[in-house]
Amino acid sequence: MPDDKQYVSFDRLVSQKLSEQLADANRQIATLAAMCDIKDAQIAELRSQLENKDDGNGNA
Repeated sequence: MPDDKQYVSFDRLVSQKLSEQLADANRQIATLAAMCDIKDAQIAELRSQLENKDDGNGNA
């Protein structure tokens, strides 16, 4: 019986650690997704500026 309790305790610790790592990975993914959204917005703004510049010079 004591061995069973040790396995259960170990399994619980492993499960808890994996849950913490998954939560950390999810936070990192959310951060990277937000960074991508910002970069996408910056790219869209730069494209708009380039299109407006081309339209102004008659080079479109």
